[in-house]
Amino acid sequence: MEIIKIETIKKYKRLVASFYQDDPHFINNKDGLIDLICSNGSAFYKYSTQEMICVSSNGEVSCICILMRHRNDPDSLMMAFFECKKDSFQEVSFMVDYAVEYGKKLGCSKLIAGLDGHANNSVGFLSSGEGTPSFGQSYNPIFYNDIFRKLGFSEVKLLSFMEDIPKLDLRLFSFSKRMLPAYVTISSSDFSASGFRETMRLYTDFNNKIFVNHRYCFPREYDEDYELFASLRLLLNGDNMIFAKAKGEVIGFLFWYPDFNELVPAGAAAGIGTFIRHKILKQTPKAVKAVQIGVAPEYENSGLILALFNEFHRFATKKHKNITICKSSWILEENQKSVKLSSKILPQPYKEMSAYEKEI
Repeated sequence: MEIIKIETIKKYKRLVASFYQDDPHFINNKDGLIDLICSNGSAFYKYSTQEMICVSSNGEVSCICILMRHRNDPDSLMMAFFECKKDSFQEVSFMVDYAVEYGKKLGCSKLIAGLDGHANNSVGFLSSGEGTPSFGQSYNPIFYNDIFRKLGFSEVKLLSFMEDIPKLDLRLFSFSKRMLPAYVTISSSDFSASGFRETMRLYTDFNNKIFVNHRYCFPREYDEDYELFASLRLLLNGDNMIFAKAKGEVIGFLFWYPDFNELVPAGAAAGIGTFIRHKILKQTPKAVKAVQIGVAPEYENSGLILALFNEFHRFATKKHKNITICKSSWILEENQKSVKLSSKILPQPYKEMSAYEKEI
């Protein structure tokens, strides 16, 4: 059993695909994200320390991950883009031992499994709700969780919710909008060539302001968010990011998109074919996904979140006539305020995820 460093992203992505070659539900949400985070010259790579590794046993690769530490979160070492084969507990344990020693050399105090660089990218191993992942959702065999639990990692649970569009309580949304002061405005953002960078600046500044103490969120650099969202621009427009402002200042936002994975064949990744189906052939998924939402602390109890959801519903149903389901992204179980509100809007449990932490 030995640790081997993987020299190229191309080889790493081939290994990722090999772990899922017989999985009929696999949609490759990973390839594009690996390029964004790990390509030499990408913004995230520029601000991070990374090492791609695998464990080889008897000439066979049993598990892989990319060890990474971001300069804005120097205490944390991530085992990002982790994959393993079944019955490889000893090999994963060997990898964890290596990661702990690597983290000590970097001065880290915590090892995290299930976090792919940042909360904006992907968080958590799927722990319940098998089946095709939604666009942007992490995906893995559920047995990954058993391995990290057995290894003594602390478990951080994440929840998601859903509801049929016709069952949504629209009265709740519209009432909340009437509760807001007249100076609060809610509108779509500018995703045009001339306005996109300013939109991203507003987004990054506001995220860095309100998610200061949020687990797995650390300050983002402008070019990191710009690159992440630029990779989605072919599929999105300004209606997908809704800003609430008070006297010109951002006080809340909601980011959403259709579940583009409905347009992606099994084993493939969203790409130019998805763009053609959606933008040119006008194919629309049946599900939409509320990916991220946040409001300034002073507006948490003002009804602003519900008002943002009202605008999201209005934009989505006006633009995509055939949608029938609304899903949420992940929500930390420990954030009970968000869990209670989200489950009130979207009462049906969807999928559950877990991330894992270990002291170094």
